[in-house]
Amino acid sequence: MDISWKITKLTAFNTLSGFDDVVCHARWTLRGTVTGSDIKEYASEFQGATPLTVGTLTLSSFTPYEDLTQDQVIGWVKASVNYVPRLTAGFQTDINKQMGIGATFEENPPWAPADVTPAPSPSV
Repeated sequence: MDISWKITKLTAFNTLSGFDDVVCHARWTLRGTVTGSDIKEYASEFQGATPLTVGTLTLSSFTPYEDLTQDQVIGWVKASVNYVPRLTAGFQTDINKQMGIGATFEENPPWAPADVTPAPSPSV
């Protein structure tokens, strides 16, 4: 399964500890995709929102807002989120259902008589 991250929105403090535009929250999408034997792409995704710990800011650790990269912010989110393995396992389950793998059905066993609706009893 291919896993991809996308940062969709950032929230920042205007000013914090003498620094401008300090990111404190990220909205993101995590997406899992599989190409089936039928060449069709199957996908499942989760949208999340994560508060980011600002910590102690120093000139050497601070990246100005306009210089941030998606990979950098994804790294922050990954460091803050501990449930990604559960999400990707859920993606696999969802994709399997889309592909018909492990699909279930419920009906009478083959040796049982077919369901027969009783005829209404005559009125007296």
